[in-house]
Amino acid sequence: RDGLEAAQDVVYELGIFKTNGEPLINATGSDIRVEGIYGKGTADNLDFDMGVSPRINIGRGAASGKFSVKTLEDTRYELPKSVVIDFKKIYAINDANINFESSMLSAIGTIVDQPAHMAITSLGDHGRMNNIVSGFFNVSLLRASDGSLLTNATGGDISISCSVNSQTTADEGKDFVFTNRHDLRIWGDGNRSAVNLNGIVLHNPENGGVKKLVVGIDSVKKPDNAPEILISPTGSTAGFSIVE
Repeated sequence: RDGLEAAQDVVYELGIFKTNGEPLINATGSDIRVEGIYGKGTADNLDFDMGVSPRINIGRGAASGKFSVKTLEDTRYELPKSVVIDFKKIYAINDANINFESSMLSAIGTIVDQPAHMAITSLGDHGRMNNIVSGFFNVSLLRASDGSLLTNATGGDISISCSVNSQTTADEGKDFVFTNRHDLRIWGDGNRSAVNLNGIVLHNPENGGVKKLVVGIDSVKKPDNAPEILISPTGSTAGFSIVE
């Protein structure tokens, strides 16, 4: 069984069979113990508890035994990772003849990251005199379970589509313009957790007073095979005021 980060262990099960594939039960009168080591998987010690050595016990009267790999929680947003176990030794008494088909038996499990959220927050109000490129909003990748900031370590970029919300009273092209909404993405180089939506506040003498700009997240495009990214239910929109 595949594992889910911090929620579900990776489970391996080994059974005993005749050479023709027919299942057997352990009638040797004693337990059969199978031991192994961790092989060359892509998961590391931040993904699972490597301190527990792989060991499976097939008790008397049982046909199989299980071993669980405990998954851990980290702040990396990653593609699914593999945990390889190389079972190498079988301990059985009473002259039981039990072997692997080759020198060892390798089993591969997968750890999948828990879902993530995409949220948008305002970086503060802006005045009309601020006519240079500024950060309007911050779009962040968060862990869905607790809102912790995640780093995109998938190797692929996360693309975000945003639009002006109907609550907006400012006019795009007269009161403000965006400079990077067409290419808003969180790079997948393992160093990025967020991206700023940038823009310029324009001088518009025709419209005095305070104007409101509200932006919402429309959609998120994640890398192939990456964990699910949902739009945060509490951080789907954000706004700020444009003041004289």
